Amino acid sequence: MKAIAIDSYTILFLNKVEQCNFLSTFALQMHTTDLIMHKLKLSDIQTYKQFTSNFNNLVVANFSATQLQDINRLKTLYTQLYSITMNDCSILYYAKTNTMPLITEDKILTEIALGLNIDVLSTSKLFSTTRHIETNTQKKPPLINNETDITT
Repeated sequence: MKAIAIDSYTILFLNKVEQCNFLSTFALQMHTTDLIMHKLKLSDIQTYKQFTSNFNNLVVANFSATQLQDINRLKTLYTQLYSITMNDCSILYYAKTNTMPLITEDKILTEIALGLNIDVLSTSKLFSTTRHIETNTQKKPPLINNETDITT
């Protein structure tokens, strides 16, 4: 089963267009983080309930204290250049450390992900795919700091 990381915007989008059941027909396993699900639960309990009940292949990652420190370092690094949340950093960290593509429409998240050598898929690309996932072929920008490794 192919694993993909999913950000909060995409969760809201999929739920809004009622595509959770459609995605369940693919051999996809959606991964997100506890930070994203917690925020979704606090901000929109109805969407949270619908999404968790409609999507059977959802994996929610929980982080250790050490991993949360790594995520916070990532946020500190990129906050200097971008307006990025801890939730965004959590999904970037998770996709990077688990070597999985990220589904997002967020331009800032896409730019950072590509800089971290994370394959990025748009939701339109995902829905145009029938049996497999094709990764985004746009050129990846260099890392902002080549000496920074978020996995350490």
